[in-house]
Amino acid sequence: FKILAIVFKFLGDVVVSIPALRALKEARPDVELHILVAEEAYPLVKTLPWIDRAWALPRTRGRARLRDTWPMIRALRAEKFDLSIDLIGNDRGAFLTLAAGAREKLGLHAPKGFVGRRFFYHEALPEAPGDWHETRRHLHFLRKLGVPAEAPLTLELHADPALRDAAAKILPRPTIIAHVSTSKPLKEWPHSHWSELAKLARADGHEIVFASGPAARERDSLQTLGKLNSEIPQLPPIKDL
Repeated sequence: FKILAIVFKFLGDVVVSIPALRALKEARPDVELHILVAEEAYPLVKTLPWIDRAWALPRTRGRARLRDTWPMIRALRAEKFDLSIDLIGNDRGAFLTLAAGAREKLGLHAPKGFVGRRFFYHEALPEAPGDWHETRRHLHFLRKLGVPAEAPLTLELHADPALRDAAAKILPRPTIIAHVSTSKPLKEWPHSHWSELAKLARADGHEIVFASGPAARERDSLQTLGKLNSEIPQLPPIKDL
């Protein structure tokens, strides 16, 4: 039995889906489990030992790239999945569910977005309450497949062993990385809070270094923090996640 899990959203959304997918594999160890994510999230899932195959789909925010997507869709259809599950319930996930052509298609009856997408699934289940932790919401969705709602919420990530030496050159000692920026300024913590965190961490004996994304606005934010607290160590820009 072959399952395709579609988690086509941003990095954090992929991370919080991992415990539920692990619980699915534990509940159904006989299943061949594949996961489809956006290209930038692929490094987060490619080393998970219980995933049989991870698929990376190119994506540009705000517009479809059918020419780049079509070869992947053909490859997915060739796998002849028995079941696809769309954990996110957004428009692109629904389209990919339909395009992958699994024998059975399970998705979310999400209230936002293209109203007709519920018809892309054989069954669209109602979402769990919005005030639940996102991982709990995924577990609730997967109950139909025998996944226990009380499964552990422990996050799981595995670094790529091939990058171990390169990482050791950047941060030779055990260090906490504090990432100060996001794609939207509305979601960012005030610089004064980060500065206070740095003082508390140092007083408690923790080594902490601050980082940001590569965009100019995000790098400016990190420099602003450095001006506020000149003792804050900063991580140099790293092109590859």
